[in-house]
Amino acid sequence: MLVVACDDGGAAKTEAKKAAAPPAKTAAPSADPPAATPRDAPTKVAAADPIVEPTPSEPTPSEPTPSEAADGGDAPAEPAADDPGEAPGDVVPPDEGDDGDDDDASASPGSAMVATAAEVNGITLGEEAELLRLVLAHDVVDRQPVDPAVSFPAGQKVNLFIEARNEGSDEQSVQVTWEVVSSGRRSPPSTVAIPTRKLHRTRAYRTMKKPGEYRCIVLGADDRELAVIPFTIE
Repeated sequence: MLVVACDDGGAAKTEAKKAAAPPAKTAAPSADPPAATPRDAPTKVAAADPIVEPTPSEPTPSEPTPSEAADGGDAPAEPAADDPGEAPGDVVPPDEGDDGDDDDASASPGSAMVATAAEVNGITLGEEAELLRLVLAHDVVDRQPVDPAVSFPAGQKVNLFIEARNEGSDEQSVQVTWEVVSSGRRSPPSTVAIPTRKLHRTRAYRTMKKPGEYRCIVLGADDRELAVIPFTIE
């Protein structure tokens, strides 16, 4: 017995509907990548301020008091002037003495020797010590008086050059003072040492600002007048 299957077309219709149905939509991938989860940022630690040690203050050095130097040394403190017309004077540190032999000058102790010129010679200080030369001059250069004079312009130094010998065992000394003849007033005496040496040279000086007659007076250690040299300030 032959059985023939009959198709009423339902299966074909079903297949046709499946073919006509649009395909299911697929979600398109996102263009932007997923945001990364941020890590915890490290906590910033504030840097500690550096410790600054205080700088010790340096003492300000005092300015040296200018002093007038001569013959290789600083002049000592100036004494106060006795007269308004005089400026304070100085005793200059001595030069290095020579050991050369000089002829002895003969002199005997007595009253002060008053000079009639700018120079006085041979004044005894003791058995083995004497003042060989006292000279008023405009300057002293290389341990010698320059331009001896008895007249000087006002405001200029008057130099007393001193040359002496002392061959004894003890140091000797003299004093130098400057006198205003019109008033008789004198400056404080300045001591000049005469060390034990065959030949010793030094000087003392003073600046007079007031014209008039003056005297340079050399005294012994006992205040006895040894020599007087008059001069004029013009």
